[in-house]
Amino acid sequence: VDCVCCNFAVSSLACALKTQAKERQTMADETTPAEAEAAAATGEEVPLEQEEEEPEIDLGAPPAAPSVAAAVKGTDWDEETEDGDEQILLDGENLLPDFQDHFSLPKESCMVRSRKRANGVRVYDPGFSQQVVIEETYDESKGLKIEVKKMSDVTKGHQLMNAFYAIVAALFAGFLFVFCLQMLLFVVLDLSIESGATSFNKDANGEEDNSVHWFTVIGVAFSLISFSHYFAEALVIAGAFISDAYNDHPLSRTFILSGNKHGHIIIEWVFLCCFFLFPIIAGSIALLAASDKWWYYTALTWFIGVMVFFGIFCFCVVFYEVGSCYAFVANRDDADSDYILNVLKRCMLLRQRRRMSGYKTSTGLARNVFTNSEQTDRAKASKIYKASLEVKTPIWARLVSCMPGFLYTNLSENPKTIHTIPDVQDYRPFLTKETWSLERIFCRPEPSRYITIVRGPGALTKGQLKSSVICSLLSMFMIIILVVGFLVWFGMGVGPIVIFLLIVLAFSYDSIRNTYNLIKLGGDLIDVREAKKANYKKKQEGVATEGGGEETKEEEAKDEEAPTPATRRETLTWQSNRGQEESEAVFHIMQLERHYEATDFMCWISFIVELAAFFVYPAVALFVIKDSSLGTIFIVLSIISNIRWYMNIVTAIEETGNMDLVGGDTPEETWENKARLNNIVGSISYNKSYRGWRILMTSLGFAFIAILLTTFDSGAVSTAAAPLTYLPHGEWEYPGASLDMRYPTCTLSKLKGGFADQSTMLDFAWLAGAAYIGDNETQISLDTWFVENQGVTDLQDMVDEFRSREDPNNEIAVKFKLISVPGPEPGEKTAIIMIRGTVNQFDMLADAQLWSAAALMQWLRGIIPVGEIWTEIFPDLVSWMNAVASTSLEKVAFYKLTTKFAEELKKNSDFAYVQVTGHSLGGGLSLITGAQAQIPAIGVSAPNARISGKSYDPPIGWHDINKYGFNIIPKHDIVPKLDDVADNWQQIGCNAELSKSAGFCHFGVRSICELMHVCGSGSRPVFCECYTAYEYPPPTSLTGNQADFETLCPKK
Repeated sequence: VDCVCCNFAVSSLACALKTQAKERQTMADETTPAEAEAAAATGEEVPLEQEEEEPEIDLGAPPAAPSVAAAVKGTDWDEETEDGDEQILLDGENLLPDFQDHFSLPKESCMVRSRKRANGVRVYDPGFSQQVVIEETYDESKGLKIEVKKMSDVTKGHQLMNAFYAIVAALFAGFLFVFCLQMLLFVVLDLSIESGATSFNKDANGEEDNSVHWFTVIGVAFSLISFSHYFAEALVIAGAFISDAYNDHPLSRTFILSGNKHGHIIIEWVFLCCFFLFPIIAGSIALLAASDKWWYYTALTWFIGVMVFFGIFCFCVVFYEVGSCYAFVANRDDADSDYILNVLKRCMLLRQRRRMSGYKTSTGLARNVFTNSEQTDRAKASKIYKASLEVKTPIWARLVSCMPGFLYTNLSENPKTIHTIPDVQDYRPFLTKETWSLERIFCRPEPSRYITIVRGPGALTKGQLKSSVICSLLSMFMIIILVVGFLVWFGMGVGPIVIFLLIVLAFSYDSIRNTYNLIKLGGDLIDVREAKKANYKKKQEGVATEGGGEETKEEEAKDEEAPTPATRRETLTWQSNRGQEESEAVFHIMQLERHYEATDFMCWISFIVELAAFFVYPAVALFVIKDSSLGTIFIVLSIISNIRWYMNIVTAIEETGNMDLVGGDTPEETWENKARLNNIVGSISYNKSYRGWRILMTSLGFAFIAILLTTFDSGAVSTAAAPLTYLPHGEWEYPGASLDMRYPTCTLSKLKGGFADQSTMLDFAWLAGAAYIGDNETQISLDTWFVENQGVTDLQDMVDEFRSREDPNNEIAVKFKLISVPGPEPGEKTAIIMIRGTVNQFDMLADAQLWSAAALMQWLRGIIPVGEIWTEIFPDLVSWMNAVASTSLEKVAFYKLTTKFAEELKKNSDFAYVQVTGHSLGGGLSLITGAQAQIPAIGVSAPNARISGKSYDPPIGWHDINKYGFNIIPKHDIVPKLDDVADNWQQIGCNAELSKSAGFCHFGVRSICELMHVCGSGSRPVFCECYTAYEYPPPTSLTGNQADFETLCPKK
């Protein structure tokens, strides 16, 4: 009731004030200038609106100020005004300039027009952090004025939300990268099996078949090439997705159905729900349920929401790419049929003709008086610096020039000019004295499309020109020095460094040549500028001497004339500088011409060969080797990628030379279609990062293959470890660190079984290394090491009997031993499983398969801001990833055999306790086996299992790893940094040089020496290698014959 009464009172007062304002306005309109002067002389009030005072209002609570002000000074919004359609003209011309939005803008401008249309504001919104406002005002005495403003219209909260959107999008993109790399590893694993590098292949009699299966090997190799292409395309789209999320999703906003007026609203709601609302709702529900895992549910929902929106994003990108290409080809020639199959055929022929034809490229530096940016793409309209002109004829063009006429048509007499995407987009950034910076020169692309102003308004100064040249040289020099420095640090010899420098110089030839041309051209420009300055100075001195007084009189006569603008153009403010010298620009020219055009027959032949070699053949090969998961992924990705490949929008634009064929029912819809297409082409279809991703993926794939090639030789070599040179027992010892604090876990006193409170890290480190010893020498080595502990026995017979039952064809590559040691109580025995670690390259591939996903997720977490907050969902992401390629992962699931063996030993009444240990890969398998079988596991330099635990069968949780696992981690060793370490671990030192520590600190014998040196050798014998191979101090003689050590252990 109070609100109603208050509103009624304010409304009544507003009506009264409005009536009073109208009366005063009528009096002001009826007052003549003479009456106003008389009133001013007598001191009477002049009834003008700007001079009246606002009445005081007191209703107890003050009403809203805008309402009162509107009532006093404004008019009712329903009231029509007489001058609403008035338009100011001058000599028949509209004073306001005609603006045209270029399709490179992310959004169309918004026009805000004033009442009399003489003034207006045009608002551009290039990004979420700013607005560009062009304000137009007209004054009869000064003409038309255009003022450009930049302002920010977002809050810090909005910027923070967009930054976090980008972080989540980057998390998903990183997950996609890890997934792509995992798939490549699975392909390489299949390749290794089919090439006979492993023992997986069996003949009809069950014997090991090491022959090469060439049909499947070649098919899988072709699938590797195709996968590299598919993954590069996916990662390019992921990069655009991150950029779109950070920049307030300008591209996503254009993904609407044509003619749907609510399309922008729908996409905004979908984006907000996936990126913000759904995660907040999930977290709120978990909090209301008092769940300790509320952040886990929030992060998981967040990731799933972003993944869903990424799927929508990809679908829309492909839809608009393919649809635009179809529209271009259908509208390109009105004489052609618009039947859908005919258009699809023309799309394919256009793509193949673009790829298979022979071209010549002309490049060089050009110089011309600047007219507009489009003129810089026309070589004939510019002055080419002859020293920089270069015409390149690729090998392919030379090859096809010899082809018969039914395959290629010779167009050399009248070559066809092919437009590039930057030309069509009119992409030419300006480099002026105000926009110049050393960073832009240092990071410029090769060749740069900058329009460099070298004379006239905006020209670079002499110092800037010289600095640009110096920076160009310095950038190449710094990169070479940096890489050479790393090679020297890694211990590379002179030969590899020289070879590297030659390779760099070969690849940098074009860059060096461009820099040399810039140096020469820069010197010429400086000379020209100085000459023109001297000529101009001479002319000025001559005019001043000859014309003196007459010129002054003429200027005075001109000043007396009234400044009456004749046309609209003369009112523009930039016309005031017309008297200045015109600007001259230097820019790169690149012209692509087709000299040999592929015929339709050649296009069809290449199409059939491509489809057979890179789609049908690899798909068949993957299903022949029974890798259905990879085969299914390959087919799905191939269909999507081939649609984009053959209905290629980039080819359609390059062949057409413009974007006018995209179509639209209205000018606004046409502009929107052009802007969307330009954004998609610039950020995705023509994104130069595709080449980088393709090179990276292909290089990684063939690097894995190179590792496989060495497997043929190393697989047959004996994997027995080299014997250690033991010193006489009881005569030498390492007393342990006396001044430094020893490792608190030197003695594993709480370990159940084995030597109980006498268990040491040193014993388990030695046992982990003993897994590499040959089967015939295991008992001898045990007797040497455990000389004071009787009853330590090798039980290889039990291992052989178990493997004959569970792995009769010896298909599982893992090797392990079993020993028995006396238990803590009389009559008790403890079984210790010793799993062998990485020996050959196939073992390295197994390491990569099991732990690469977790390691890459760690890397991803390190480079993403606040990446630690996503750790809780990493196990789920890795398990999803591995589930997709479960067929391939099953081939390296070595832990299943060791876990089953451990569970059998637990049921064996002969053993009171069961323990497991191993080094490297063996240590990782030990931690997995210990968590699954719930037995103590001690790993040495072992990869961990906290992130990858859910992907194992059966899955293991972090609490199982913490309860049963213990990892000994040498400093600087990279292998135990794979996956997140559990709670129980001990870092030990490493005395290797830092540049070599990544690999040298992984050696198991070095870890034994470190534990001996710090914890002491105790009752165990010492060996010479700690001194001779790993440069530890010599042990102490217990007999006082220290001088004899050099004789017993001479350094090589």
